[in-house]
Amino acid sequence: MVAEELGLVGVLVVLALFVTLLVAGVRIAKRARDRHTLLVAAGMTLFLTLPAAINGAVVMGLLPTKGLAMPFLSYGRSSSPRLLPRPRVLLGIARRAAVDAPPPVAGAERRSLLR
Repeated sequence: MVAEELGLVGVLVVLALFVTLLVAGVRIAKRARDRHTLLVAAGMTLFLTLPAAINGAVVMGLLPTKGLAMPFLSYGRSSSPRLLPRPRVLLGIARRAAVDAPPPVAGAERRSLLR
């Protein structure tokens, strides 16, 4: 539907947004403080991006039809309530990792390569 209405530019924007979500989710998972939160962050990221990748492959004819909806774009009564808590969980893990981060060491500021 996005391709029909917005063309190639719309499809590329949607793909870029899902890749951005994947990269952000992987970064959040890497910054997790323990194994449990790492697995939760990785799982939430995969549950958001894997159906999008499968849906894209089905639309392009690379995979047989699976019946997976495109996250956040496909219409469905049960899709939105199931998907909306996932980014919130990722943001909570990111916030918790940022709060738990140790304070910077005095005198260890980042030096510029241009000096």
